[in-house]
Amino acid sequence: MLRSVALTFSIVVNRAWIVVYLALFTLLGSSIDDPATITAAAGASVWTSWIVNLLVVEWFVIRRTSPSGPSRLPVQS
Repeated sequence: MLRSVALTFSIVVNRAWIVVYLALFTLLGSSIDDPATITAAAGASVWTSWIVNLLVVEWFVIRRTSPSGPSRLPVQS
């Protein structure tokens, strides 16, 4: 259920990521009026929006299922 919500909410978060990518590309010297810049920002924001949302949800699920946190191997000295 949480993953479904994360993927659905990625549509909303996409709008924020496209602003971030447009600002980043503008700082790197691209013109905001260039259609290639807008296309690149749109493509990057689509991928970033759902990947970041799923990573956050997976972290939350793993953390919630294991109260002591992720298991770690013992350190040998």
